Amino acid sequence: SDRVMQWETKRNLVGEAVRIISQGEAKPRLEPHHDAIIGCVKAGWDKWILHVAPQLPLPDRRTRPTIVHNFITDEARRRFCDVPGVSVIQAQGRFLVSIDNKFIIYFKQLDRTLRTRNYPTDTAVKFDAQEPIRLPGIPDICRITIGYIPSDITQSISAIYVSLLRGKTVQWSYELIETHRGELLTFPQIAKTPPVSIRGDSAISSPPKKPRIRPKKTEISDDEQQSANNEERDK
Repeated sequence: SDRVMQWETKRNLVGEAVRIISQGEAKPRLEPHHDAIIGCVKAGWDKWILHVAPQLPLPDRRTRPTIVHNFITDEARRRFCDVPGVSVIQAQGRFLVSIDNKFIIYFKQLDRTLRTRNYPTDTAVKFDAQEPIRLPGIPDICRITIGYIPSDITQSISAIYVSLLRGKTVQWSYELIETHRGELLTFPQIAKTPPVSIRGDSAISSPPKKPRIRPKKTEISDDEQQSANNEERDK
């Protein structure tokens, strides 16, 4: 497979444009790796939540994506290092995974429009536009994004998407919320808000009310009451 990759890279270096992969072609090749892909993202986010977020509750815009990305790529390196048909590429400051030498995948945080927030260098623009970048070690084949969308409200991952960008246009995408075995994924949260009671909704319970304590009445006899009245009148 290394020979094939070297040949493909040399062929693209002489000027061939990157061939765009359709969803119908990419998805069957990615499906055997869906569990591993989701596991990488989940592991990266778990490590952020458990080890970094408590020490850095208000990170700036770049810090969290950078740290989570490092955790994700460490997990991906471990999971994909010996998988047949898969090659891990670390070159030019990028971490990429080649699938069957047909396309490469890379991990990114996405916004709600499924777009990345790269600083627009010439190489980054060409990379997102599916244009040849002609850099040593990086094959000029189609690039597919494995993107996660974080939720700042619940401090969890809202969704994971497989998508193909061409410039600022999303050519196609599909969501990776469930594995191919149909197991619903759950992601850790820093804290949960207490349940709130909503009138007319019995499914949402409110915190139990504390019992009201009333003072116990003391009964007195008629003779004691009469004696008390006489003492009050004599005063």
